[in-house]
Amino acid sequence: MKSVLITRKSPGIYTVKWSLSMKGITRLFSSDVHTLQEGNALKFYTTFTLNRNDWNIGGSSFTMGDYVTITLNTTVQK
Repeated sequence: MKSVLITRKSPGIYTVKWSLSMKGITRLFSSDVHTLQEGNALKFYTTFTLNRNDWNIGGSSFTMGDYVTITLNTTVQK
């Protein structure tokens, strides 16, 4: 997963276009990344939902849902 475009949506919120590759399939999607300054640390977080079938993961299943919600959090120090 890598960012391919970042645009400022509002103070502290950026819309990021991502390129995600799994099992030889690459798809683009966007999510809003929130930032929070805490002292010398800058925190980033985002949540997004993907359809596992877009990457042919898991096949047909009555017990496994098609959608997975992913939350990413990271902190960087200045």
